[in-house]
Amino acid sequence: MDIKLSTLPLWMMACVAVVISLFLLVYLGNFWRLFARSYARAAILFAATCVIQSLLLNAHNGVQARLIYSFALPTVFIAQIALIDAFIVTFRLRKPHWFPSLWWIGLAFFVVSTAFHNTIYPVLQRVPNGYFFASPTSAIGFTLLKIGVFGGDFMGFIYVVGAGLRSQRYNNMRWPYAMVIVLYCLCMFNDAIIIQHHHTLYPTAWVGGFLLFIMLWRELHGHMREIYSHVNLDRLTGAYSRTFGEIYLSQCLEHQNVGLFYADIDHFKDINDKYGHRTGDLALQLMVRLVQPMMRSPNLAVRLGGDEFLFLFPNAKPDDEIHLRTHLQSLLSSMRVLAGADESAEVPLQVSLGWAYAKKGEAWSDIVHSADLSMYQAKEANKRHEQRSSP
Repeated sequence: MDIKLSTLPLWMMACVAVVISLFLLVYLGNFWRLFARSYARAAILFAATCVIQSLLLNAHNGVQARLIYSFALPTVFIAQIALIDAFIVTFRLRKPHWFPSLWWIGLAFFVVSTAFHNTIYPVLQRVPNGYFFASPTSAIGFTLLKIGVFGGDFMGFIYVVGAGLRSQRYNNMRWPYAMVIVLYCLCMFNDAIIIQHHHTLYPTAWVGGFLLFIMLWRELHGHMREIYSHVNLDRLTGAYSRTFGEIYLSQCLEHQNVGLFYADIDHFKDINDKYGHRTGDLALQLMVRLVQPMMRSPNLAVRLGGDEFLFLFPNAKPDDEIHLRTHLQSLLSSMRVLAGADESAEVPLQVSLGWAYAKKGEAWSDIVHSADLSMYQAKEANKRHEQRSSP
């Protein structure tokens, strides 16, 4: 069959869907069972639907169109199931226990449809001045079959989307998403019913499908951001995790020099014991919040554990210590937390800072160890100062 110019958008959408599925397989393989599998399956079946629709547009006669339609109808049915599955995963809904049986029903429908297409489907007729081949008006059974297939899919799809959009996390996007769903349903109705009996310029389901994939891609991006936050950020303080910090520091040292401060809150255990761990948590959060003006990329705040932090400064110079230390101390000089049952006690906090500097190629563990030793020297100096200052 010759590819008509009018079918090029369908072939392009099929190629885009295949690329998306390959991207999900290669780059998100670790999240295959979590969500990537559902998205990739929907993308592949969407591509198959576009290809079959292109072939249908290129059919030379009604008999050939009937054969192609016997593949098209069950493929659309299975693709809609995949789309429903993708939205169940997207909206984090509980999947019904009977849902896997829909795949077997779709497979059985595909086998029966293709094996007995001469019996099930009538010879299709070309719509005057239109692209599509349509069923004759006398084929009532075929029309009912289409209504049953598309109607059942639409009801399940709208139910899943409606249940998902009720979640508060979609308050800002509820109406835009709802408009995309309505547009998709109108496009599918055009291809399933209107275009079959009236002259229409072009099939439109691929347009609605493209908008749905934009919607799914946006949610996928949101999923990845959440996973990134859970894996790489410390949930209590918002600083980067130790694992991420070690990887980031080792990669920086492969290409550049790095200066860092090892930070520790003085008498932190005493604060926890006297005022409770809630006060200690507030102190940790306050410390990260106060140093944020200095932590713009590529600088980084990393929580090692407890009250110990690293403040990384890639591209720093050895003589930057005084400037950076002075700036950090000025930011942390007002570090006070409210404590006590009524939060009436104001507890001043002091942070010991240990500096270390590493040149490109040095081991990250060595610079952290050096900064740790420097921090303990600063802590001892603070203790001696407190002893001299006490009456």
